[in-house]
Amino acid sequence: MKYENFTGTGLRMMHDAVHKAIAADSVAMKRGEPLPCRTSDTKDWRDHAEGLEDEMARRNVPFIPVRFLDMSGR
Repeated sequence: MKYENFTGTGLRMMHDAVHKAIAADSVAMKRGEPLPCRTSDTKDWRDHAEGLEDEMARRNVPFIPVRFLDMSGR
């Protein structure tokens, strides 16, 4: 994805969506349910978050770094 084509607002919105997807997976994992987004199991999510954060850092757009779930104890 060409992150440089997005506005700062667009980058923040996509980055926020990654955080929300991880939160949804976290809730499901705590309930013992299937993960709805599989953020921590899917390399594409990690690549997407990394691309967003690289572009946001390049532009000095503030963000909270994405932390994926620890799936080792699942």
